[in-house]
Amino acid sequence: MISTLMLTMSIAFAAGPERHAATVDVGSSIVRNLSSDSSGEVLAMVVGSSAVVLDVRTWQQTRLNPCTVAGATVVEGVGQELEVWVGCNDGTVRAFAYVEGSMVPIDAVGEEGVVQALNRRVLAMHSAPIGTGDRRVFAVGQEEGVDQLRVAMIDPEDGAIAQTLFIGLEGYHSSTVGPAFIYITHGNAFISTINLQSLLPQFNLGGAGVEFTSVSATARQTALVVSRLDEGMVAEHNGFTSMYTPVLTPARNIRAVGTFLADSEDDGYVMLAYDDRMVVYRSPDGGLPESSARTFSIEGSIRELHTTVGGYAFGSTNTGSLLVFTDRPWVDDLMLSAERVITGDILELSFTTDTEGTYEVALGGTYRQGGEILASGSAAPGSVEIELPVTEWSEGFQRVFVRLTDSRGRIGHAGAELLVDSRPRAPALSQSSVTFDDRRLRLAFPALAATDIERYTLYVTTEPFSPQDYEEGGPSYVGPDDLDAPIEVPAPDSATVSVEIAPVTNDLTYYLAVRATDEAGLEGAMSDVVQGRPRPTQSASQLAGEGGGFDCDGTGGVRGATALGLGLGALLLRTRRRGGAILALGLAVGLAFSVPVAHAADEDGDGVDDRLQLTDDFKGDLTEAWANIQVRYGIITLRDESLTQVYGAGGNNVLHVEFGPQIYRFLELNFGAGLFQELGFTVDSQGNPGSRRTMITAVPLAVSPTLRLHFIDEQFIVPYASAGLDWWLWNEQVDSIAGGKDGISGSKFGYHWSLGANLLLDTFSRDRASMLEAQTGINDTWLTFEYRRQFIEGEQGFSFSGDIFTAGLKIDF
Repeated sequence: MISTLMLTMSIAFAAGPERHAATVDVGSSIVRNLSSDSSGEVLAMVVGSSAVVLDVRTWQQTRLNPCTVAGATVVEGVGQELEVWVGCNDGTVRAFAYVEGSMVPIDAVGEEGVVQALNRRVLAMHSAPIGTGDRRVFAVGQEEGVDQLRVAMIDPEDGAIAQTLFIGLEGYHSSTVGPAFIYITHGNAFISTINLQSLLPQFNLGGAGVEFTSVSATARQTALVVSRLDEGMVAEHNGFTSMYTPVLTPARNIRAVGTFLADSEDDGYVMLAYDDRMVVYRSPDGGLPESSARTFSIEGSIRELHTTVGGYAFGSTNTGSLLVFTDRPWVDDLMLSAERVITGDILELSFTTDTEGTYEVALGGTYRQGGEILASGSAAPGSVEIELPVTEWSEGFQRVFVRLTDSRGRIGHAGAELLVDSRPRAPALSQSSVTFDDRRLRLAFPALAATDIERYTLYVTTEPFSPQDYEEGGPSYVGPDDLDAPIEVPAPDSATVSVEIAPVTNDLTYYLAVRATDEAGLEGAMSDVVQGRPRPTQSASQLAGEGGGFDCDGTGGVRGATALGLGLGALLLRTRRRGGAILALGLAVGLAFSVPVAHAADEDGDGVDDRLQLTDDFKGDLTEAWANIQVRYGIITLRDESLTQVYGAGGNNVLHVEFGPQIYRFLELNFGAGLFQELGFTVDSQGNPGSRRTMITAVPLAVSPTLRLHFIDEQFIVPYASAGLDWWLWNEQVDSIAGGKDGISGSKFGYHWSLGANLLLDTFSRDRASMLEAQTGINDTWLTFEYRRQFIEGEQGFSFSGDIFTAGLKIDF
């Protein structure tokens, strides 16, 4: 036990508060119920009937007036953000998320963050971990007309009242949370505790002549309490028993006691507040203080002390002041010449320091380290002024920190918020961004990646100009049209900005450029200037003078109808085996390309299911093929210039499906259907693509006798030749200038010849081929390759004549 210490000893400490550094004005009323997070970066308190949150990182204040506030606490560990919970005189508890200096009600715990916690007046709020570490909020309250205190324990995740604890004693003076207990003093000889593991409340008798008031928890599961009697005794109280042990009896009129750990676990301190001075004792283990003490003067009557691990201690007063105690440099009065800056500005920054040291100005990071260093230098006590050129700083709301390091390596700081806004970049325009049509132009370009773009301004005129002509804005419209320009285009949600300019005059050159403007009204650089010349465009059918209509007059109609009839008739063919042609195709693909499997009925291990009852000299198919089906996909090269100008001359894709009977392996009569579809743009008289989309779709029908040079069973390569009749049904759709689609349809009749080869897949897996035949009736599967030349001409308009090369899969069954 340590007793009767001299207060006049002043010994240097390795850490801990050594001076009253500043007084922060937080209101004009009583300041009480101080609470902070474990890092000491956010401090909550009650000032009069409001809650005030002091962000220690920037020393900025946020005030809450949701009700007549009686208690406040910082809650952490529920999510990524800190929360502030306040208790009200009406018995409610309200929860707020603290996000970058703003307070947002937490609706998950109740409407607008309101929890009906108590039917009694709240006196204080605390937050503490219980059990295995789950955090709870504790609201200390007193029911109207009832002397005994009650504590509501609230789950902060959903606002549910987990338990109500009855203290059983009357009166309330102060309370605090320690590692193992909540301590409550009643202003008399009793101390009440709540065990955070068992959640059992108990009260402890202090003794004659003792009147416990201020309380502060230590790091070793005890508390230090102050008695107003017995020469200002400070006692250590063990929450597990009713015992207390006098620790210090230095003098009368002790206002408050505070205990804390500094930057290392070995540096603990006990602070005693008097009317005009503070005494600091070192307590290496965070518990009992040593005899050495430091004393410094203060101004104001301390009501409550609160200490943090961040190197700061705070004393509340009855007059709306918050006293800050520290051993760190005090950086204050951080002023910025503007709250919003843009690239190219000069930002003036000033601050004061009470300590000599080296400083750095950081954009972002924390109040301890990191961020983009904007300036650095040496500073003497007093005021420091700096000019900062705004370069390519990170855009958005940023914190600016001034960090000053003294000769002992201790860091003091101040912070402020700043909106950094850079000018939007110039939109990327090129000549390919402009397309044209009859009396209209269309401009399309990539939207800027910045998220704060509000609009784009399109400048249009018939007089040449360059971006260098306009530092801001752009030219007014000059031309013969009734055009409302410049044109404002809201920033789209899509990745492309597209705008139509109409009506404009055909064969007249127009000059176009774009600027972007962000949500703050900041205008960006002008894009490159591009040119556009409106003129009429045509689709393929218009270029070819195609009138549409079906080729069904005279013999052409008879032949086309006959071919179509044969094709439809082929759809009705049915296989002799268990599956249809489509089923056979699916089985062939699946079995031909599956991984090898063991057959349970393959007793002799030859790879062939014995249930097929094949002889050793079997070398070919078990049955004769009578039909085939094949699917091919490839490239068609058209020769009609009207089609190639609109849809390209580099080869388009076509799908062919053919099926039909097979006679003695040498001859097939195949009926075919297919699909040809291509996208393009209408073109001008020179073949330049315009702005309107166009699409052509054709369904080719054909009937083709085929001669196959298939001489022996299981022949590896089978060449073939065929010729036949074709009937192409087609439709062309074009974007209408007025909106919607314009369409034209028709048909073309003709003929074709083709050469090809079939490559036998059965050769690569004869056992599977045999099984496939026995189970499905499929004799052979082939890779097929074909070159076709077709002559599809009509009496007018375009033709589908050209060359086709396709490859695919063929099945004989």
